[in-house]
Amino acid sequence: MGVVQATTLWAMAQSYHWFFAEEEAKQRSFLERYGRPTQAQRMEAYTWMAPTYDSSVETLEKGIADHYRKHVFQDASGDILEVAVGTGRIFNFLRASEVRSFMGVDLNEAMLAEARKKLGDLPFEAKVILGDGHALPFPEKSFDTVIGSMCLCAMEDPGQALAEMLRVCRPHGKVLLVEPGVARFAPTRWAQRHLGLVPNPTHEWEYGYRDDNDVYALLESCQHLKVNRVQVRGMGNWYLVREVQQKHVQAAREAQARRKQEIKKLKPLEDGSIPTKEGEQPELPAAAEGEPLQEMDSSTSRSRLGIHAPGLPDSAIALAERLLSAKSPGEVLTLGTKAVEALHTEVDQEQRSLRLGQIALSLQLLARQADGPRKAVILKDRRLAGMVESLKENAEELEVWILAAGSCALGRLASLSLGAAQATGPAHEALLACSQKKLSTFEVAQAALVLASLASVPERLASPVGRQLRESLVSTLELQSQELSPDACAHLAPALVKLRDQSAELAKGVAKRLGTGVSAVPPELLATAAKSLAALRQAPLQLMEATEQAMRRQIHLCTPRAVVYFASALSEGRGGVDAFKDFLMPAARSFILDFGCRDLCTLAECFVKASCSDPDFLADVAERLQRKVPEMGAHEVSVAFQVFAPVSYAVPQFFPAMAEKAKDLADELSPKQLTHTLQGLHSSRWADEQLLKALAARAQQLSHVLFGTHAVSVILALADAQHLDERLLRSLSETVLRSLDRLAAQDYIALLSSISQLSLELRNALPVSFLEEVLQALRLRGYGPWRLELEAVVNLLEALHGLRLEDEVLLEVVLDRLPAALQLSEINLILLVRLIETLGELPKRSRAQVAAHLHRRPKLQNALRDCITQHVIKKNLDLEARVAVAKALARLGFQDTITQEQLTRLTISPDLSKLSLEACCDLSFALASHTWAIEWNRRFAWKILRRLYLDAAPNVPEADGEEILLSCDVTLPRHPGALLRLAWALSVLNEALPMPLLKDLAEAPWPRDWGGYGLRQLQEVALHHKLQAFGEESRDLSEWIELVLEVPREDQYVPLQPRRAERVRKQISAARCGVTGAMVDRDPVSTAHPSQGTASLGLPSCANCLQEADALH
Repeated sequence: MGVVQATTLWAMAQSYHWFFAEEEAKQRSFLERYGRPTQAQRMEAYTWMAPTYDSSVETLEKGIADHYRKHVFQDASGDILEVAVGTGRIFNFLRASEVRSFMGVDLNEAMLAEARKKLGDLPFEAKVILGDGHALPFPEKSFDTVIGSMCLCAMEDPGQALAEMLRVCRPHGKVLLVEPGVARFAPTRWAQRHLGLVPNPTHEWEYGYRDDNDVYALLESCQHLKVNRVQVRGMGNWYLVREVQQKHVQAAREAQARRKQEIKKLKPLEDGSIPTKEGEQPELPAAAEGEPLQEMDSSTSRSRLGIHAPGLPDSAIALAERLLSAKSPGEVLTLGTKAVEALHTEVDQEQRSLRLGQIALSLQLLARQADGPRKAVILKDRRLAGMVESLKENAEELEVWILAAGSCALGRLASLSLGAAQATGPAHEALLACSQKKLSTFEVAQAALVLASLASVPERLASPVGRQLRESLVSTLELQSQELSPDACAHLAPALVKLRDQSAELAKGVAKRLGTGVSAVPPELLATAAKSLAALRQAPLQLMEATEQAMRRQIHLCTPRAVVYFASALSEGRGGVDAFKDFLMPAARSFILDFGCRDLCTLAECFVKASCSDPDFLADVAERLQRKVPEMGAHEVSVAFQVFAPVSYAVPQFFPAMAEKAKDLADELSPKQLTHTLQGLHSSRWADEQLLKALAARAQQLSHVLFGTHAVSVILALADAQHLDERLLRSLSETVLRSLDRLAAQDYIALLSSISQLSLELRNALPVSFLEEVLQALRLRGYGPWRLELEAVVNLLEALHGLRLEDEVLLEVVLDRLPAALQLSEINLILLVRLIETLGELPKRSRAQVAAHLHRRPKLQNALRDCITQHVIKKNLDLEARVAVAKALARLGFQDTITQEQLTRLTISPDLSKLSLEACCDLSFALASHTWAIEWNRRFAWKILRRLYLDAAPNVPEADGEEILLSCDVTLPRHPGALLRLAWALSVLNEALPMPLLKDLAEAPWPRDWGGYGLRQLQEVALHHKLQAFGEESRDLSEWIELVLEVPREDQYVPLQPRRAERVRKQISAARCGVTGAMVDRDPVSTAHPSQGTASLGLPSCANCLQEADALH
């Protein structure tokens, strides 16, 4: 019979082999030709399959792999890690009630993109990140369960991947695997290989995984691995590994199981506690399946779960573990109520102490559980009041550990709501009074816990008992801060924020102690402590670095609140930019649906403060916050206006919605919130008349309580929005004067710049001595670092120009450090042109001061020359920009080989025909000012006139090989300043001025520049025309010329310029004596002809008419 069966099987195998012979030949040929794919080729296959992976493999895996996954992965619990998560096909096979957090790792970004689409629908916290299974980016002992579904078959080195899974798994954890491979039974393996079923070489190319792994041999090859249970399914080709452990954990687990059996033999008491035999301590039950005994015995482990009781005696450990094993707040309330009932009939003092301890620990757990959606239900439960009352009635007989735990519980409850604070107030005060009496018997950790509970309730802290207890506790802890555990320091740090100045030394000690044990503190508690110490400015660099490293290691374990607190702490402590971009930003994106209004605003503010304000990230946060605008308060609105101003374009509906909300909250804004709101509106250029009126009215109400910096910010924002009236300006300026000595130099400059742009009517509303006092305060800060910021220097010069104030002291201060500012500041072309133009438009006396520095200080010349070379010559600027630079240099009077080379390039540029009319006039003016390319400039100027006035100017013959074509649009409005510069250039070139040009100048408004530069140009043009007598002019034009020549200029008669040594002595004397005058060395009596002073920088007198003009003056 056996021969017949063997013959039958052999015949069937031969038939099957014959039927699929062609297919097997193709497989062998394929394998010989292409071999096995590399890692990169398999990743390409996964990338190609990712968009349709779920739909394409669902039919194949639904009846086989999915069934095995559901069967194995239902045992996963706690913090779960899946290696090679793919598109997240195992999400539906996890029991949500057993999952605390989920982390997925995969090497293919396309697969992760598909998995991220499913995260929003999961009932538990989940994230997926890019990572290699051969080197998992997690510290040791990070997860309770590590799972892999078709994971090892996709790895280059399955043994290394399995070792990494064991490394990140906690000692009490487990590894669950569902893996395909070759059959373990030799005949089955031979038959499948002979028939060409397994392995199939095309699977690795088509689906990216290998089916020839010997899973059982792989598990046995790991020396530190113990396999508890392996099941084989599907013809021996599917391995279901239920539990994999490290061998040294097995003995501890077996001992724990024996102790569990012994505990079950003991009948619990009615209140849930474990009875003890005479002379023995109660055995410790496990709080969770698989928890190691050594961790359950530590107070740190219990505090992470909601109980914080330093000095907990061994007799009460079982009570604590029984409470921790409660499945709901109702069960905790029941256990606490039973303890209250047993307390009435209990006589034994030790048992009464245990009952009171059980009540205190129950209240701690309830306070932690009430900090969530179940707060109202727990606080309204009548059983809670009975437990609180029991602690109050028996306060005198409480042991110190119960006093500390009870105070902590009542403090937490009181901080939840006003009603809870009133209900727990008498009991909390009674416990604090008893703590004051027994303070000498407290351990240092217990004293820290009582201080934390005291600081959590402001009413208790302000009471006589609270003040006396606070002083005693602070002095005690300052002396013993180094004895605190890191966990106790982390619990104490938030309380120190409320104590502020009373605990500065204690905060330093806590920060120092916490910095040495950061790794022992849970992530959320560490984030809270670091945030609190950073807010106190007591976070040393060592603590911030340790906090950042801990955050990097445990970011996958962070809750949404921990992410916000870490961002807040590191932004205050100046954490690294990489920490924000590489860790906090991905974590924030994964939790973006879980954040509230304040969390989103705080998070965005921290990223902006840390200079990591990625526009896409801020736009995502703003888009999420847009749905929560109705829930926003005054703080959230003010921060949102300030933070999201740069990305207002990305979320167009966000700012209108916030503006409507801000109108309703305008009367509730604090001074700081008002300032932030106005700054945001100023930055975003968002105009809402009603909102600005409401904010201006609120600023008027708060003007007497604003800080100086806030008042300056309000003036800047409202002045820019043109919503500043005389009454408000006067109130804000008086506020600025009250705190003038506490402002920074940048505030003075911003204030002067804003006032310079106001109308004359508004300026008259300022206090009489306001500008003089601001200038004097800025002079006293003349040696500050603001002089090295080129933008601040330019803003100051432009402000003085707009206010028509000539201050030689400030100008000397600026010029003294201008070379360093040009070298150290971040300069762009616009800022450079603004600086040169501002220096060139100064009055004659100040321009002489600038000329003295330019001619006597090679450093200034070289710095200016380097800036021009770097930002003008070396860059491919358009022609208009280069002409603007040439005009500015001509006004400044700076002339050297670089400027001459730049002018020469302009004259030979082939793009002259593209210049605008104003740019053409500026180019001719620059050439005439530098007396450069005179003949070319003469032909160029007449070309401009031909374009402007057609037949009014004669044709000028072109030079050999030269052709100047101008196509500027003469129909555009003609700028009077450009026409004046063109007329002045023709006067310098000693050319006749056409009558239409003079008529346009006569019809234009008079130049009103500060230094009289424009009026001087106009007078020189008129004098040139009068002396040369070019043609006949009308009577009106003649009268206009005479009138121009008779108008006095401010720069005609100036005081004598004192010697440099005398000027320096007067500056020092003025600074010492507090002289407030803008001109410290002006002597209005001593006057002289301009030729006796320093040379003017404005115009080179290259024509005879200008010499005659000077003689006439």
